[in-house]
Amino acid sequence: MTYFYGFECRKWTIIVMCLFLIVARIFAIISLIEGTATTDDEDIKEHDKNSKEFNFKWLIIQLIKCAIILVGLYGAIKEHLWFSLTFCVLFLYAAVNDIIEHAKSLYLLSAILTFLLLIDISFVIDLFRHYYSSSSSTKISIRTTISGKDSVKNSKFSKKTSTKNSKDIYSGASTSSCSAPV
Repeated sequence: MTYFYGFECRKWTIIVMCLFLIVARIFAIISLIEGTATTDDEDIKEHDKNSKEFNFKWLIIQLIKCAIILVGLYGAIKEHLWFSLTFCVLFLYAAVNDIIEHAKSLYLLSAILTFLLLIDISFVIDLFRHYYSSSSSTKISIRTTISGKDSVKNSKFSKKTSTKNSKDIYSGASTSSCSAPV
């Protein structure tokens, strides 16, 4: 497969950054679970019900973000256009949400998420170009029956027959049908 310049570098950058983000999210989830699991009963009584719901919601959001990053990781490893495009759209929402949430405190996280988003957009554009440039050479198989004999010819979107058989086709002795592979 031929891709544009820098494709492999973008692919491995996405893979490494997605692995880094997954590990960071897992550590954040573990620290949240350990923090709530090791508290005393008095600490639980001090917190109101809303903080427990907030921790549960935060845990679910982190798991969803991990799933989004896994989609991106799979799309980059397999060089799959639709998984990478899905990751690009979903990660755009997640990255903007994280950047707004942590913009004042974590500049490095905001920069990393923005960089990963831009690299992924470029990666998807290259996959899109490659996907549609390779599909333009689709061949259609044409089957003609001449005097009881079958012959299959491959052509590019046109019905072509040899000059030897053209007399039989025009005389009505043969039928021709065009079928595209599915």
